[in-house]
Amino acid sequence: MIKERLVLRAIKEMLSSCDLSKEDLLKTSSCLSGEVGNCGRCIVCARRWAIFNYLGFSESYNVNPLDSKEALTL
Repeated sequence: MIKERLVLRAIKEMLSSCDLSKEDLLKTSSCLSGEVGNCGRCIVCARRWAIFNYLGFSESYNVNPLDSKEALTL
């Protein structure tokens, strides 16, 4: 829970100080797969989905992390 609060604070500060929008943030990808967009199967996508979902952000993944065998075993 502490990490999520820190991420939310950092996001709010970054967005306000850098003239970025939430949509700009959601256009980024940290995926390790090399696929276009977010794969939904790697550990980074699984973490990102969990944190963003907790914060109320929704975004698309090539495979929903909750439906991904790989992400569920991480």
